[in-house]
Amino acid sequence: MPDPSPATPPPRRAHVVSDLPSRARKGLKIERLLNLDQHFGAGDPPFRLLDVGTGAGGISHYFARHPRLRCQVDAVDTQDSRLVTDGYAFRLVSGTALPFADAAF
Repeated sequence: MPDPSPATPPPRRAHVVSDLPSRARKGLKIERLLNLDQHFGAGDPPFRLLDVGTGAGGISHYFARHPRLRCQVDAVDTQDSRLVTDGYAFRLVSGTALPFADAAF
């Protein structure tokens, strides 16, 4: 007879894509889907971007170091698995509450 008690789920592990060139391609895809180059150029105030689930940090880095867009990037994740750390602000979080004011992004 099967055990009627529910099995304890395994602990959650971070999903990190460590292939940084693929993260740059994903950043470009996001940029194009949102037409960011049409809205936020060099003469405009910085575009404030929030990266939830930063992983390796490749997409945050892509936008923070973008040659044409001026982006101020904040990144959050439940674990620090970053391979790229420069150019953006990072905070560890737990749960779903984010440490930013409403309408900050």
